[in-house]
Amino acid sequence: MSTIAGGEIGRKRQMIAEMLDGCWRSCVEPDPETKIPFVADAIIANPPSFAHIHCAQALGVPLHMMFTMPWSPTKEFPHPLANVKGSGTDASLRNYMSYSMVELLTWSGLADIINRWRVKALNLEELSPRTAAGLMEAMQVPHTYCWSPALIPKPLDWPSYIGS
Repeated sequence: MSTIAGGEIGRKRQMIAEMLDGCWRSCVEPDPETKIPFVADAIIANPPSFAHIHCAQALGVPLHMMFTMPWSPTKEFPHPLANVKGSGTDASLRNYMSYSMVELLTWSGLADIINRWRVKALNLEELSPRTAAGLMEAMQVPHTYCWSPALIPKPLDWPSYIGS
């Protein structure tokens, strides 16, 4: 309650809006020092940057995700931001569903900001929560996870476009 009363949520939402704009500018604006024109031919990003898939869609360029934490659905372990505990449900199902839960909760809190930015800055249509939450999987965006397989072996249920 103190976070809400203190205005922290509003500040975080404003920070996300600024981050979205900054990511888009980094894809299309000239070099600030040399003024040489620039438009990204590809985008390499991490999942919590939020703008990646939308910028790639607007530019029609490939996207590759790279990260140090697992962000792709698997039955082997839960999403790193999900605090899931056993409640009589199958652990593998609970782990797998934790990824959708985090996606839907994140999208629910940011849909208005992201959709407004998509329409205004990128000239793209708005996304429904259902479409947005599964977009990375639907588009089969390649992922590379930066850890040793000796630390965390690649989950057997990850598709071929996801690697570690």
